[in-house]
Amino acid sequence: MRKVFRDPYPEEIKLRPVKVSDRGASWVPYMDARSVANQLDEYFDWEDEYERIGNTLFCRITIHTENGKRTYTDCGTPSNEDPVKGEASDAFKRAAAKLGIGRSLYTSPFIWVTAQNLGCAQGKDNIKQALYEHRAYVSDISFAEDRSGRFIEWLEIKGKDGEILFQWSASRKGIAADTEEIRTLRSLMAKVPGADEKYLCKRYKVNSLKEIAESKKLYSDCKRRLEVEAEKAEAKKEAALKAVQEEKKASTERSADPLDTFSGNAPADTDVIPFDEPDEPDDDMTLPENVIFRCSDEAPEHLLSYRGVEVGNLPENVIRELARKNAKARVTVDSVSLAAIEVLKNK
Repeated sequence: MRKVFRDPYPEEIKLRPVKVSDRGASWVPYMDARSVANQLDEYFDWEDEYERIGNTLFCRITIHTENGKRTYTDCGTPSNEDPVKGEASDAFKRAAAKLGIGRSLYTSPFIWVTAQNLGCAQGKDNIKQALYEHRAYVSDISFAEDRSGRFIEWLEIKGKDGEILFQWSASRKGIAADTEEIRTLRSLMAKVPGADEKYLCKRYKVNSLKEIAESKKLYSDCKRRLEVEAEKAEAKKEAALKAVQEEKKASTERSADPLDTFSGNAPADTDVIPFDEPDEPDDDMTLPENVIFRCSDEAPEHLLSYRGVEVGNLPENVIRELARKNAKARVTVDSVSLAAIEVLKNK
């Protein structure tokens, strides 16, 4: 009997940029090897083997069923970032697709997002930076089935702040309903805490967002109200962030002990490197993973989220950004790695 695997959840689906041009970028959805393995665990006892034949790596996934063992095999292709690991991961996912895991993602529509959707100027560099800042994810997806098998019926992609970057429906009715007015309202709703389609329909006593979008009077009033509430929410968010930054600054000024600058109770075997360390970095020096990175408020805003991350886990482009933006860095490091912070100091 054929085993029907469940459809992947939105959080199990990743997005990989496959093309970046001056006008926009395209993505393909996929499941990573960890999500595939987790779904295999839900249904079978299984094992995987790898064999290189010539220049091609093959993966064999063997599942143990009530009727005995069954084996599925496929090959992989090297990735640009890590050829060896990427090839093994790709072979594993392709073999799993033969079982049926993640196979429905191959029915994905062409996903294209423009520079305008990303809120940036045209140009490859601008597009790449916008993709990094948005950190797009699959926010909603649904599947249907016909005689050819499972397929994607609805797909929605959002950025980290909740803005809608892409929507697609397999039905003509769904596509027709996805007008510019509806996309505008959805984008504004994402910026207002507690605002959703049900909330708007109740306020304007209608049955759907489409009725608001098709009425000039309702749409104009709804858009204006959402814009005002979005501005208030943003102002409240900025005020809260500013208050936190001011509190940290005041706490730093009150502290006489430099160890209290960051944690207040630093371990006895921990030292802090001040900003004005005079020594120059060693060109051959590497960054140990036990260095904890903390940037000052003078760093670019999108880098503030990396506070407290181990240096070994910082992307290389973030380190380059620190040097290029002349951003100051404060760190706490183990005493055996005091010199390592010099790599992160201003160039």
